[in-house]
Amino acid sequence: MDNKPIRVLLIEDSVFATQYTKKMLVEAKSPQFSVELSCVDRVSLGLEHLTENGTDIVLLDLTLVDSDGLETFTRVHDHAPQVPIVVMSGLEDERLALDAVQQGAQDYLVKGRVTSSLLKRSILYAVERKQVELKVAGLNRELERRLREIELVSKELEAFSYSVSHDLRAPLRAIDGFSQILLEDHREGLDKEGRRVIDVIRDNTRRMGELINDLLTFSRQGRKEIIKKDIDMEKMVKDIFKELTVLDSEPRIKIKVNILPPAHADQALIRQVLINFLSNAIKFSGNEKSSLVEVGGRLEKDENIYYVKDNGVGFDMKYSDKLFGVFQRLHSQEEFKGTGVGLALVQRIIHRHQGRVWAEGKVNKGATFYFSVPLREGTRKEKEK
Repeated sequence: MDNKPIRVLLIEDSVFATQYTKKMLVEAKSPQFSVELSCVDRVSLGLEHLTENGTDIVLLDLTLVDSDGLETFTRVHDHAPQVPIVVMSGLEDERLALDAVQQGAQDYLVKGRVTSSLLKRSILYAVERKQVELKVAGLNRELERRLREIELVSKELEAFSYSVSHDLRAPLRAIDGFSQILLEDHREGLDKEGRRVIDVIRDNTRRMGELINDLLTFSRQGRKEIIKKDIDMEKMVKDIFKELTVLDSEPRIKIKVNILPPAHADQALIRQVLINFLSNAIKFSGNEKSSLVEVGGRLEKDENIYYVKDNGVGFDMKYSDKLFGVFQRLHSQEEFKGTGVGLALVQRIIHRHQGRVWAEGKVNKGATFYFSVPLREGTRKEKEK
């Protein structure tokens, strides 16, 4: 606070109490504390003063000629909610004091026990607390405004995604369809290079279709409601790995599933995370002579941590911050197919669960991808015991 006088309005109809308060304020005066005091003896006059004059704080008696009890406080508070109020009552009533504070009073002082130091401290604290309250209220309003803006932008982006997907899919289907007609009906008129070019066109249209689907999934993810339940992670991992390798007549990749603690999370979303991690492990270790995917987990503090490890091509850790960004790829499309959206989707899912996601790797020595899920509330309490 600066050294300007604090503008105090005293609403008090007792001459003795008014004189005593003036005396206490004079005694409390110091280079760091001085007041500019105005006195009225009715609520109606106090409200007029608040309307016409600048006021930093109100010292308020509850029993007046034109008002009584908490109604007195309510009238003043509702008229000038931005001005802090310290109640000064002749009643030593704990219930009344509690009610006044709950309705917004900064303090409740009993007149017979007021000293100059107590009054000074109460005024300073009340003014400072009110300033903080008003600042917090302003920040909350700004936050609410920005959240509304973000929600509006999110809805606009979702509508844009639907529109773009619809507008792009039609020409993509046309390109793919006419390319197929060329190959089937006019194959004899095409040389080897012509057929190769058409195959490239069809491959790229399929990739574009996959990219559109992934982007739509990514854009919708933030609006999907999370429904948490206990998940048997070992069973889910084994089922997903079986689905991903079902077409391999002679399995090229083996999996080792260690003990996995059950997760309390959205089953469909965690399944999406594991599908992404496991399919990446299979993809990036598929060229190894002896490929192994290892999945494990552990309980650590207030969360379960899970990992998927492979012995594939790995990556340089200096690029680890790019892994979970949209369209960020550390390998070319020619080396390994993909759209560059999957890990960004994983990160969004795990962050919505208030978890963490990260990765470790070395070039040509494999990679390990981690994610964590907070423990169920009841489990945390049991663990604390």
